[in-house]
Amino acid sequence: MSVTSETSGDSLATTLPANPFTDLAVQFGMLLGVADFDALAANPRGKMRLHNAWLHGQGVIWGYPVSVDSPSRELRVGPGLALDAVGQELYLSVKSCLDLGAWFDTTSADQSAGLTVTTNEDGSVSFDAYLVVRFAACLAQPVPAMTSPCDGSASDTAYSRVNETVELLLMPNQAPPRQVTYPELRGLLGVPAAGQPDQIVQDALAAIAALPQNQRAQGWLDQLRTILASEIEGMAPPGFTNTQAGSSLLFPVDEPADVVLAQLTGITLTPATGGTRTASVTTIDTSVRWSHVPTATIAELLAAIGAPGQAGGTITDAGGPRIDPSTAAWAGDSVVVGIIGTFLPGTLAAGTSVASIDPAEPNGGWTQLSYTSSFDPGSSRLAFALTPPPASGQWVRVLVRGTGASPVMGAPGAAGAPPVAFAGVVGGPPSGAAAGADVAFLIERS
Repeated sequence: MSVTSETSGDSLATTLPANPFTDLAVQFGMLLGVADFDALAANPRGKMRLHNAWLHGQGVIWGYPVSVDSPSRELRVGPGLALDAVGQELYLSVKSCLDLGAWFDTTSADQSAGLTVTTNEDGSVSFDAYLVVRFAACLAQPVPAMTSPCDGSASDTAYSRVNETVELLLMPNQAPPRQVTYPELRGLLGVPAAGQPDQIVQDALAAIAALPQNQRAQGWLDQLRTILASEIEGMAPPGFTNTQAGSSLLFPVDEPADVVLAQLTGITLTPATGGTRTASVTTIDTSVRWSHVPTATIAELLAAIGAPGQAGGTITDAGGPRIDPSTAAWAGDSVVVGIIGTFLPGTLAAGTSVASIDPAEPNGGWTQLSYTSSFDPGSSRLAFALTPPPASGQWVRVLVRGTGASPVMGAPGAAGAPPVAFAGVVGGPPSGAAAGADVAFLIERS
């Protein structure tokens, strides 16, 4: 639905111009026309939107509470302020409502909408949807105006104001996947992201772990800068990589840039009895939305948390075992590596792998090796006995997984406590109990 309680006039087909890189250069005696005033306003508007889109991104700033009133079938959304992914402010000044019954009647009749509906034994219908807010604008305050610059004294009516508002839209079925930005930075800091930690992140964590303790703070900073620079180099507006006409050359995404407010699971409409029906929702999940936190608050939170992996930080680590790849060495036909913590030996076979490669063979690839893994708590060593061992000059890659379906696990810290996942490298970021971190290291066959 469109929220138009404070607006009037026709709805704008497009938003006002935003051009951050062209400004008006005023000269004495210059005759200013509509295009000049457009340029004058488009420059600061464009700069603000560009800043919002790239340095803040989409998210709710305040408000936008969501509730359902069963007797009236109304999905109710309170006032709020948000930013979308193209830098526009989404301001809702009044409580607004959407009739779930009317929306269902319209949407279920549209075969292309893709609404999945379950009919229950009592005749009620259930479905899922997600609520989004989208930027909208309306023209207001009509004034006399020339129909065109070439029409002389002929006049017509034009609108002299643009009121920025929003649309509240209910979309069928499930919410879209949450956008993951800077995946390698997330992997470096131990925040979950698909495919992380990848080889770049694993190498970075291993490089930090190989440093003396008093140099690791600088090591964290160096690796963070390196990964950030690489990820930012790969970023661009879609217009630079997408040949489709109309793709943005300024903003991270193309419009419309909807902001998800809530995922609604188990919306149920009772049968119309006596001309009325009610609505209920099993779950209103607002955790799917992105939320903005002021920079002053972020600074205080970071000061309280401390740097990942550093003494004095308050990030909770589950205490899983870790290895120090810098200690990897050959002991006969076995690769041994120093560890801290206690492994559950029965998880090593499913949670590890060993392969070799010969760099002298340009067309050669990885060869999976047979091995027996063992953990010696007395010497704090993890060993991989290779049968048979690779030839001299080949490189062996050992992978220890703390993620996936069958990770390497550590022994519980106390009786009755759960086991904890392999946490990664010594000195690495904090790790969880159910899903830890992967570590891979290379060692040349001596």
